[in-house]
Amino acid sequence: MSTLQKVLLILTKDNYPSRDIFVNIVPQGLPYIASSLEKSGYTVYGMNPNYVKFDLDVKGFLKKILQKKIDEVKPDYIGLGGLSADYLYLKDTITFIREIDSSIPIILGGGILSSDSDFIFNDLKPDYGVILEGEITIVNLLNSLVTNSDLSQVRGIMYHSNKGSVTTESQMEAVDLDTLPYPNYDIFGIDTFYELSNQENMYFTGHTQLNPRVIVISGGRSCPFKCTFCYHSTGAKYKNRNVKDIIEEILHFYERYQFNIIHFYDELFSVNENRLIELCDALIDLKSSRNLSFDWICTMRVNQLKIPILNKMKESGCIFISFGFESASDIVLKSMKKKIKKAEIINAIKLCEEVEIGVQANFIFGDPQETLETERETVDFYNDYCIDHIVHNGLISPFPGSPIWDHCLEKNIITDRKKYYENIHKGNGHNNLMNMTTIVDKDFFIEIEEILKEDKSTFKVMKVTDLKNDKTLNIKGVCPHCAKDIEYRYPKVEEHNTMFSMVNAIDPFVNFCPQCHKRVVFHTITMYENFKLKFDIFLEKIQSISSQKKETVLILGDDIKHIETYIKTLKILENNGLSLLDLNIFSFLSFMKQENDNKVLAYPFTTFSDYTFIKNRSYLILPHDNQEKAIDYLIENDVSKGDIIYLDAFDNGQHI
Repeated sequence: MSTLQKVLLILTKDNYPSRDIFVNIVPQGLPYIASSLEKSGYTVYGMNPNYVKFDLDVKGFLKKILQKKIDEVKPDYIGLGGLSADYLYLKDTITFIREIDSSIPIILGGGILSSDSDFIFNDLKPDYGVILEGEITIVNLLNSLVTNSDLSQVRGIMYHSNKGSVTTESQMEAVDLDTLPYPNYDIFGIDTFYELSNQENMYFTGHTQLNPRVIVISGGRSCPFKCTFCYHSTGAKYKNRNVKDIIEEILHFYERYQFNIIHFYDELFSVNENRLIELCDALIDLKSSRNLSFDWICTMRVNQLKIPILNKMKESGCIFISFGFESASDIVLKSMKKKIKKAEIINAIKLCEEVEIGVQANFIFGDPQETLETERETVDFYNDYCIDHIVHNGLISPFPGSPIWDHCLEKNIITDRKKYYENIHKGNGHNNLMNMTTIVDKDFFIEIEEILKEDKSTFKVMKVTDLKNDKTLNIKGVCPHCAKDIEYRYPKVEEHNTMFSMVNAIDPFVNFCPQCHKRVVFHTITMYENFKLKFDIFLEKIQSISSQKKETVLILGDDIKHIETYIKTLKILENNGLSLLDLNIFSFLSFMKQENDNKVLAYPFTTFSDYTFIKNRSYLILPHDNQEKAIDYLIENDVSKGDIIYLDAFDNGQHI
């Protein structure tokens, strides 16, 4: 095929419509498509919008960078792909491409199309669609387009005709994972990814390496199990790669990128014990014979574990295993068709702890069989067994193609398909609740509210022994779990000259011990000596009114638009020693508020114009950039100076 045919492949922006840089590993889908096209003679270019900060006009900026890339490449075809949560990004991207140059054919693939083909194809209106695994199909499609052949003979695609959209017969030719060319990460900016990666933004994946460099390797595709919340975007058939081919790919990418962490990207790393041992032995031999050093992580089931296997995995460099806990209720696990039991989860945790391999997992609340009792059972289990591990909590989401998606359609939980897609990037939560249970909406969060917050004050604190903020922020300390010396390296913390930025800067960091892989929290407020002195005085004054049990009014900023911002401020202060529980809080107060905001943390919330001043109340001003306005107003209303408490961190106070 002529190399004159140019294809531009565009990755999704994983946090769209946020304008922030999103540092995450380059996914494998489009890199595999790229290398397959290159092998067939096409010239392929990539675009990755994740590693650049967008302007405030997010959509305008997206169109601008698309315009620049299209002008630069002048592609003959543009390929896109993603998951259901990428709907908004894909919709805007396709719209902008049409506005920039409507003559360029757009090809859409990925789970978003494969899971809900007819709706997505007719809603987003790409020119062509590729269903399920795309490496063979995309080549066949482009070959047909270039030679003007009959599209109806290309299996596994969608296209438009005079009679509407057409879906051809399923692709019968199976993708042989051992013969695929290695994915092309270069065109998607993997070097930029490595430049941006650090132990802060790579969070738990990079906690064992001061300068984490993660590579993604797939040892297989799909999963043989049928959990109700899953959809397998590469098809339902589970298949493994040859261990020899995996090792050759590892060596290839090690020589190219000098990575130090492998993320085995399989939905399920191995269901075959002998193959797992074979791979571990091969990794041990590779490291020894080539003098290589790297850690690795993978996904397994809780009922696969045995001590000899775990020891072999640890010897070969495994640092933690990801599990699908999902629930600690056997009733819910059965409903999810997990084919595991609570006792097996406990056993998996204990075995991993014994060999010091980390435990990573999630709990997802809201299965149709969930009740307040099963929620409470999982919350108790999390607090008893999981709070120290790499375990997070969220809500189950009904993704298209999954059995619970069908359930939501049948029960009219989802009644507007387009509205669902337009909001799916928000996840399932308070502002976008898709309640599949018999629990009424107002009670849904009663049992799970606290652990969904993942309150830092509940985590064990690392004793910091050394803290330096030079070219990087270097933190040394002692793990509160295993008592071993540990170290982290974060980006340098820049100077903060506003109260708001200073308060955010003292928010404690959470990470995981590089030795035992358990969760730790560490404070950096000691890095700001002058601020800490004044903060300690601030806390002493608060403790004084707490001991007196005086009614206290908490004053927020002068222009309240997002109460959540001030709740976060409160939480940061609590994590640094403030105890709200000890205060006799009367109400929250501000100059302005949104019409429907009548409470903050269950306390009354009003404005100064509606407030009646009463003597002998204390007024605690939460730190913000224009707190002098509140101080002036209080004094004008005859509030005693001794009853006004605020954080004077920048020597700009003139009243007290």
